[in-house]
Amino acid sequence: MRKILDRTLPWATTLGATAILTAICILAIRTMRRTAEELHASYAAVERSIRDLERRLAERTNNLREADDEVRHLADVIERDLRTPLANIMGFTGELEALRNSMFARKNGEAEEPSMKAMRRDFDEALWFIRSSVSKVDRLIGAILDLAQLGRRELKAEVVDLERLARALATDLTHRVDKAGIRLAVGKLPAIVSDRLALEQILTHLLDNAAKYLRSDLPGHIRISATETEAGMIEIAVGDNGRGIAPEDQGRIFDLFRRAGAQTQPGEGIGLAVVRTLVRRLGGSIRLESEIGRGSTFTIALPKTPAA
Repeated sequence: MRKILDRTLPWATTLGATAILTAICILAIRTMRRTAEELHASYAAVERSIRDLERRLAERTNNLREADDEVRHLADVIERDLRTPLANIMGFTGELEALRNSMFARKNGEAEEPSMKAMRRDFDEALWFIRSSVSKVDRLIGAILDLAQLGRRELKAEVVDLERLARALATDLTHRVDKAGIRLAVGKLPAIVSDRLALEQILTHLLDNAAKYLRSDLPGHIRISATETEAGMIEIAVGDNGRGIAPEDQGRIFDLFRRAGAQTQPGEGIGLAVVRTLVRRLGGSIRLESEIGRGSTFTIALPKTPAA
């Protein structure tokens, strides 16, 4: 009996091991099949997301193209239908001035009557108001046309030393801005492949904006810094310790002709609209962090190299 058991046991052990191995293989196959199905479903979901993204990108590109066409059409209308009436108004203003001179002409030694003196004063005030209003409208029209032109200029990609560019603009700003105690710090900035003229315009507007709204009760401090992200973007920050921008104004200061807070400096509200337009054309984005009384920081995210 023992001999029979001794001969049977190896076979039983082998059959048991085989059964276990078979079960493990079946379980592994089922797990691999389930994993493969999950991977296939994930790939299909990714492909659907990519197709949806491409569709939305195509729609946005088409919308931007249509918007650009509308801006160009609007610029043509403005140039044709608004500037011509302004020129006519200025022409008639010249005729009114000639009429004024003839009306209030006096002979040598002749005293001017009080009523005529008051009328002449009113006449001069009206002429001044007409001329200043026409000049302002003409500047606004020019700003709109300049903004439209930004979308037409062909961008030229080249290697730009951001630090050198920023230091040159900072030096120019300190020469132009008459503010005692202003301090401008330029950090370590990397090189970038982009359009030099657009970058120069962006930084110039941001620096001018920072200098314009510094506080009068403490020395002004403007700083330029940059960091490179893992996504291949360069974030350029222009910060100041100025007045700051109220939360309710932060969403609209990039709109054309919109200015925030009390206005003690000249300007038409154009600079930040130009900045946003140029940043978008370079394939980037801009964001604002600001607190009333503590200053503002504008951060521009631009691709280190332009998209192919």
